[in-house]
Amino acid sequence: MKHFLNTQDWTRPELDALLVQASQFKRSKLGDQLKGKAIALVFFNPSLRTRTSFELGAFQLGGHAVVLQPGKDAWPIEFNLGTVMDGEAEEHIAEVAKVLSRYADLIAVRAFPKFQDWSVDRQDTVLRSFAKYSTVPVINLETITHPCQELAHVMALQEHFKTPDLRGKKFVLTWTYHPKPLNTAVANSALTIATRMGMDVTLLCPTPYYVLDERYMGGAADNVA
Repeated sequence: MKHFLNTQDWTRPELDALLVQASQFKRSKLGDQLKGKAIALVFFNPSLRTRTSFELGAFQLGGHAVVLQPGKDAWPIEFNLGTVMDGEAEEHIAEVAKVLSRYADLIAVRAFPKFQDWSVDRQDTVLRSFAKYSTVPVINLETITHPCQELAHVMALQEHFKTPDLRGKKFVLTWTYHPKPLNTAVANSALTIATRMGMDVTLLCPTPYYVLDERYMGGAADNVA
């Protein structure tokens, strides 16, 4: 069993194989590869593209997707060990992940940072807790990275340049100002996958405050090396 939490956890041959499979699915959408399989889509945050694509993808391949929104149509979940369960949360992740693992063949999770303390947010506690307690593969639908979008991004570039080899292509990453804190998952992922694919990457930031977390800057440097 292997989770899909971050593309850095996968080898280049494994990622390349996923991209080849994705291209085949794009050319022929309908199949039975997930016949009789169920995937639990756990959304702690709203979604338009990710939820739609995963629900339809499961359906088109013969599977069934169950969407759960903790705190809305499912019980709120506690993630800290040793917590007295006298607050809003009704269930603990240690139980939730194991129960869902018995119902579903896959679990996919979307959980944004709280934007209050980055030292806490960067632990990616929700996603990693599901991965810790689940007995089926867990997929990251966007937390502090967005690995599924990374692969879609690469596939789009491969199609645009009409080659699977993106080495040496110039890639400039920047973004615009917003008055409130927003998730940097897409930027983290873009930097990670572009360097992983051997592209010549420039990160353009208006001030040093916009430089990404060292985990991603360091990972990008390692990829380039």
